[in-house]
Amino acid sequence: MNKKNFNERTGALIAFYRKINKLTQDKLAEILSISKIKQSRVETGKTKIEAYSLIIYAKALKIPIEEFFKDVSKQDS
Repeated sequence: MNKKNFNERTGALIAFYRKINKLTQDKLAEILSISKIKQSRVETGKTKIEAYSLIIYAKALKIPIEEFFKDVSKQDS
């Protein structure tokens, strides 16, 4: 899996869990203290996500950090 695919997959997961938690992009951006534009770019995979940010996202979305890395190694095979 290359970086672009990882960013797109991670963004899609964030959007998925955001919706499960009944949060809007605006509300999640507010919780994370980031701009609405950045949140949108994260969810569409147009911006990379730092490792520390994944921890913050996992906490805000109430998911284990490992969720972002499931099946990543399988896709490299």
